[in-house]
Amino acid sequence: MRSVIELLHEGSRIWSDMPYLGEKNGETWSTTSFLQTDRISLSFAASLVTRGLAKGDAVAILSEGRTSWVIGEFGVLKAGGIPVPLCQTLSPRQLAKRLELSRAKAVLASERNLRKISAALSLRGSRLPVVCISDKTAKARETLADCGFSEGKDAWFLSDLIVEGQHGLDTRPIAAGNAFGGKPLIWVMREIEKDLRESDTATLFIDPSEEDTPEVIAITHGNYLECGLTAYKRALQDGWKTPILFPLETPFAHSAAIYACLALGTAMHFLPLPDGGTPSLGEVSRLLRSLKPEYVLLTAGIAEGFRADIERNIGTKGSLARKLFARGLNKEIERMGDGKTRVSFGTRLGCYFPWKAADALSFPGIRASFGKKTRCILAGDGLGDYECRFFGAIGLPVKQKFALDRRFSRPTAAAEKAELTPERESARL
Repeated sequence: MRSVIELLHEGSRIWSDMPYLGEKNGETWSTTSFLQTDRISLSFAASLVTRGLAKGDAVAILSEGRTSWVIGEFGVLKAGGIPVPLCQTLSPRQLAKRLELSRAKAVLASERNLRKISAALSLRGSRLPVVCISDKTAKARETLADCGFSEGKDAWFLSDLIVEGQHGLDTRPIAAGNAFGGKPLIWVMREIEKDLRESDTATLFIDPSEEDTPEVIAITHGNYLECGLTAYKRALQDGWKTPILFPLETPFAHSAAIYACLALGTAMHFLPLPDGGTPSLGEVSRLLRSLKPEYVLLTAGIAEGFRADIERNIGTKGSLARKLFARGLNKEIERMGDGKTRVSFGTRLGCYFPWKAADALSFPGIRASFGKKTRCILAGDGLGDYECRFFGAIGLPVKQKFALDRRFSRPTAAAEKAELTPERESARL
C-alpha cells in the first residue's frame, strides 16, 4: 500500500455500505458509506483535474468538521493535489499569509468561513477559485454573492462540481485532440493515482500559533500508513463509531479520525457545535446519548474542559454527593497506583469499598453523559496524568498517544524514520 487513497479503496472494499461519515440532520443522523465516500470523492477529483489542478498543487481548506470536508480532501488527494487545512480562529491577515506561504491554487471553505476567506484574498491582492463545501441553499448563494464571488466564474459549490466530474467520467472522449490526448477521464484519474508514492506529501500543516514565520509540517502518505495506524488498531475495535467534537485541521484529527476510522471501519459522526470555543459536556451530552458511541475521541483541551464540567456539576449536588464523589475518585486513583509499582493488597482492599459506593451512586450518571455504550476515551497528546487518572477512575479508561511525531513528518523514508511515543492507558489494575 503506497498511499492513503489505496487505504480508502481498501476500506470501501472491506466495509462497503457501512457508515463512514455522519452528520446530524434535524433529529436524525444522515450517513455516507465507505463506498460512497470513495466514489463521490473521485467525481470531485475528476472535476478538479479537468479544471487544471496538477500534481503537487496546494488546496487550502477552511471549515468546521463535516462530511464534505473529508470528501473534499480525498478529492484533492485523488487529483494529485496537497490539502492544506487552516485553523478557523486565524484572522484574515494570518490566512492571507498562509495562503501565500502554501502557494495555494484554490480554497475549499464552508459557508460560515466565506467572508473570512474573501477578506484574506482581498488582503492578498489576488483572487483564488473558491469551492463552497456547504449545501447549495439560497442563503449560501447569497453569502457567496455578498462576498464578491461570482458563482460559476471564480466560485462553485461542491455538489455542482461532483455532478460535473461524474459526467466527465461517464462521457467518452469524442476527439483525440482533447485535453488528455483522447484518453477517457477515468484512465487519467487512474494514472494520477498510480503515480502517487509513499514519499509524496499527503497534508501540509501550517502552525496557527506562529504569527509571522509559522512552522510548516509536511506529512507524507507513508507517515500516515506506517506511523499513524498501528497503535489505533491495537487500541480500538472494528466497526465502532465515535463523535468528532473538534475541527479536522490538526495532524491528530487526520491520523486519529480520518485515517484510523478508515482503517478500522469506524463511523465518525460530526456533531453540530456552536461557533468558536471549546464545547462543554452539557452542550454535547444529549447528542452523545443519541449517538451511543463505543469510544469518544477528544483533544487534550476538550478532555480537560469535560473534567472541569464534571467537577463543577458535582459541586452543585450538595455536600453528601460531593464527599461521595471525591472520596470514591481519590480512593480509586490510589487503588490504580502509578502503573509501575504494585499497590499492596491492604491498600487496594481499603480503597475498594469507597470506590464501589461512588461507582454505584455517582459515576454511572457521569458515564451516561458520554453515551451508554462508551467504553473508553481516545485523547490527543498533551492530556495530563491527572485527567487520565480522573477518567480512568470513573470508568472511562483513557488511551493516549502522539498522532504523528513532528520530527518524522518530512517526506522522507517514513517506514524507517517513523517513531511514536508510547501509548498510555489508564485502566483499573
